[in-house]
Amino acid sequence: MLYPFIRALRGKDISINRNRPAKLEGIRFAPGPDGQPDGSVEFSGRPSSYIRLPNTRPTKDSITLLIWIFSKGTQGPIFHFTTGKSRQIFNPGMILQLSLSRPNIVANFLRRRGRRASLRANLKGKIRPRRWYFIGLSYNKNNGIARLYVNNRVVARKTIGSFNLATNFPVRMGAVKGNRRWFRGRVSCLQLYKVPLTTGQIAARARRCFSK
Repeated sequence: MLYPFIRALRGKDISINRNRPAKLEGIRFAPGPDGQPDGSVEFSGRPSSYIRLPNTRPTKDSITLLIWIFSKGTQGPIFHFTTGKSRQIFNPGMILQLSLSRPNIVANFLRRRGRRASLRANLKGKIRPRRWYFIGLSYNKNNGIARLYVNNRVVARKTIGSFNLATNFPVRMGAVKGNRRWFRGRVSCLQLYKVPLTTGQIAARARRCFSK
């Protein structure tokens, strides 16, 4: 999965899988992390401002999520597998969520059967609103280790156990039904892999969507 989220491509996936286009609602295009105009999408911080991604090839084992984030200081769901039911009770990270809120990053995982596991990083003084950050999240089912990255550096590491991830649902970004926290800020270059990438592999993909 590779969604650059630039105006020229709008919601197209340009990975070899060519997943269905993302549904963009209530967003506008804004400058991206490489300084190019219309190189990102910006959420308004309202429930009507979100992106919906189809789920055509779910991975229940290992995973790596990479994304550029420019927060305007509000907490909200960045990447959230959700059932989409109108009556669902919001549970932070019901499936898998990456949220940015000053000064913390929180990633939650949910087993297909059982309770969720959380990974948190306190980044007071290290991460600030209105700046671009390259965020990475990985989970290795073989050893049960989850890692959080900021600008290619590991900021949190935790053994959460070996289990199947509940990733068999569509994804919502920016706003999720039942959650009164809505992300206000920009995102760019969403990448999703079915393997736990190494630090070097993650660093090599940081500029994958940048203009040449």
